[in-house]
Amino acid sequence: MVDYVKLVVGVLCLTIAVFKAKQGAANNAARFAIACFALLGLAAFAIAPSALRFIHTFEPLPNFGRWVGNSLVIAAGWCVIAILAYTVRDGERARRLVVLHGVIAGFVVLALGVLLFAGDTQFEIEFVTVYGNRPPITAYLTLFSAYCAAGLGAFVALIRRYSAAAPERALRVGLNIMMLGAFAGLLWAAWKTVVLVINRLSSSPVAAEAEVTALLSSTAAALIAIGGVVPLVVRYVRDPLRRARTARHLRALEPLWSQVHDVLPEIKLAVDDDDFSVYRRVIEIRDANLALRAYSHPEVRAWATEGAEKRGITGDQVEVLVEAAVTASALEAHAAGVRYHPDPRTAETPNAGTGDINAERDWLIRVSHAFANDATVQEIRSRVRDEVSSSAAVRPVPPT
Repeated sequence: MVDYVKLVVGVLCLTIAVFKAKQGAANNAARFAIACFALLGLAAFAIAPSALRFIHTFEPLPNFGRWVGNSLVIAAGWCVIAILAYTVRDGERARRLVVLHGVIAGFVVLALGVLLFAGDTQFEIEFVTVYGNRPPITAYLTLFSAYCAAGLGAFVALIRRYSAAAPERALRVGLNIMMLGAFAGLLWAAWKTVVLVINRLSSSPVAAEAEVTALLSSTAAALIAIGGVVPLVVRYVRDPLRRARTARHLRALEPLWSQVHDVLPEIKLAVDDDDFSVYRRVIEIRDANLALRAYSHPEVRAWATEGAEKRGITGDQVEVLVEAAVTASALEAHAAGVRYHPDPRTAETPNAGTGDINAERDWLIRVSHAFANDATVQEIRSRVRDEVSSSAAVRPVPPT
């Protein structure tokens, strides 16, 4: 079970590192975050029991694979401290702090190697149970636990600083899960300390030491990995859905937007950003409404309202039909060069909306549908077209 959990954690951590690397590292903190997850993933693989047995077949010294795995954890802890440094310090001060802690981490790794060699051990999966009461191994485990605890403490401080301010809910959830993992890691460090003290004071090993240690360490690593992968999974699922929803909204607005854009190409905004394409369409349509106000037939509202009443249409759908008919008829008048209002400010303004861009989008989608498909709108549009093209049409008011 422990073997399986560590391998799964290793896969999760390496997956997070790959995804973050593909997204690009905008700064030093992001680069160290990628390195941290990569090191944790490799460490999880290295200290899995099956990996330790495999490495034992060719390792130069007994338990060398365990030292490699523990060294990778130390390196990951240094990356956490580097992330914190580059997050809360200025560039040069952060760099000096990172170098200092890098030197400390290097000395810790070297000291662990020396202590392991001095411990004169043989390969054992139950390493702590068998050798934990030997002074060099006690020192090895104490040093390793202390450095991990320092890294986890820095990790908790970093997450507490930024989880509340995280802009996305998925990111906040992920950070909180990672913080739970860090607390589980601190419990692991505390447990290792208790075990070491008992081993020094008692001749018999602590019962279930290996099981509790594996449970706490695996829980910590799993929660940190899961917390890291939550935002990636949400983004992976959300982004295609968001793109599909955007495409659907654009298709729904297309009948109305394409016609007003053909007549008034100047409404198209220069900004080209897929994330705001729908909102851009809304703004462009509203700009077209304002530009067409001088061409709004004064009787169209009454005609549209009357047509809606005959069809039994009630509620805000009447206003949808009115706005669609006003826009459609204004396009016909514009094409014929017929202005009904010397001063556009005297024309009736379109639906003012609520100020909520999403509500405005949904409203214009309904207007666009009526613009393209409603029989009353088409009838009024045809009526205005005949009027402005007829020799009996009212003489256009010259622009002022």
